Amino acid sequence: MSRRLRLILVVLGVTALVAAAAVVVWRVVLRDTATPASIDDALARYRESAASGETSVPPGVYVYSTSGSESVSALGGTTHAYPPRSTITVTASPCGMALRWDVLETRSSEWTICTDGEGGAVQRLDGWIENHQFYGQDDSTTWRCEGSPWLVGSDAVGATFPHTCDGGDTTQTGTVTVVGEEPVDVGGVPVETLRLRLEAEETGASRGPLVEERWVERETGLPVRLVYRIRTDNDSVIGDVTFEERYELDLLSLEPQT
Repeated sequence: MSRRLRLILVVLGVTALVAAAAVVVWRVVLRDTATPASIDDALARYRESAASGETSVPPGVYVYSTSGSESVSALGGTTHAYPPRSTITVTASPCGMALRWDVLETRSSEWTICTDGEGGAVQRLDGWIENHQFYGQDDSTTWRCEGSPWLVGSDAVGATFPHTCDGGDTTQTGTVTVVGEEPVDVGGVPVETLRLRLEAEETGASRGPLVEERWVERETGLPVRLVYRIRTDNDSVIGDVTFEERYELDLLSLEPQT
C-alpha cells in the first residue's frame, strides 16, 4: 500500500504510547468520518478544470453503481462503507486521458491512460494517484507503472503482460491477463468490452496481494465494470496494521454528464 497510511501510522503510534492524552487525541484529532462524494461536486470540478484536447472516451462525468468498503485494523479497526453511487470523470491528459474516481470525499484515485501502448497494447496504464483518509489523516501515494496494458488489440486476447508499478517504498509486481471479449449490459444496452485480470503482489513497506478485473469498452477504453480487492500488512511503530479494500463498479449509462 506504499505511503498510504504513513502519516496515520505515526499518529497512531504516538497515541498508543501517550495514554494520558488518548481521549483528547481521539475526540479532537482522530475523529474518523466517511462522507460520500457528490456527483454535483464532480460536475463542478469537471466544468472548472476540464482539460482541452481529444480523448478516446467522450469527456464528462460517468456514474457507476457502487458497492464495497475500505478498512484499517488500528485502534480497534474502522471501516468506511462506500455509497451506492460513485463517479469517474474523464478529461484529457498530455498522453491520452485521465480517469478520476470519486467515491468518498476522502477516497479517490486518478489514473493516467496513455495511447502510446507497446507490445500489442493500444492503451497503457502510465500510473495513478491514490488518496485515502483515516482518523482525520490524509495520505496520498503516486504510482508510476511500466508495461501494464489498459486496452489491447484483438490479436492479444489470451496473452499475458507484465505489471510493475512503483509507489516509492512499495512495489506492485504481477501480470495482466487478457481474458477475452465479453458483452456487458449498460442501462439495457449491450456494450462490447474487453476483460482483463490483474494479479499482483505488493512488497516493501506494504505486503500483500491484490486482484483487479476490468471490463473496458472495446473501442474507447472506458471502464464499464471494475472488481477490485486488496489486503496488505503495513509497517508502523505499533506493529503491522492491516489495510483492506474491496469494491465493484458498474457503469449506469454511456452518456456522460457535462
